[in-house]
Amino acid sequence: MKLDKAVAALEVAGARKRVRAAEAEARATKLSARLRLSRQREAPRRRYLAPDVIRAAMLAGEGRSAAEIATELGGTTARRVAALCHKHGIRLVPKRNSEACVRVVIPRSSLDALARISVDRDETPEIVMASALAALAAEPTVLANLLDDDA
Repeated sequence: MKLDKAVAALEVAGARKRVRAAEAEARATKLSARLRLSRQREAPRRRYLAPDVIRAAMLAGEGRSAAEIATELGGTTARRVAALCHKHGIRLVPKRNSEACVRVVIPRSSLDALARISVDRDETPEIVMASALAALAAEPTVLANLLDDDA
């Protein structure tokens, strides 16, 4: 009699363990299904046409981030814009809180001079110009003297 009760108790305990394991598996399956659905709802796939690529290149040239370009294009994510830019060789400038992107219009002759200097320094003309402007901004007296000489 005691043996029958012990066997029955073990069977109940084993059944409880199997039920708990089945419940845990069901919860895991439900969670993974929810995760898959949330990933699917992220953003609908869209085809990038030539005007989209050109617009993304223009915005990237202005120094916009992938997230800003995605917002501007609409219906896409920053990750997909970054992939688009990488695929087409468009360089996204990483933004840091201590940096700003400025558009500068200069005469072609000045750009040619910057190109010659940049070849000597093994840098791009844009980087040479940014370095020169940063150096001038660090020395306000030199900048003031240069501006006064031009006037």
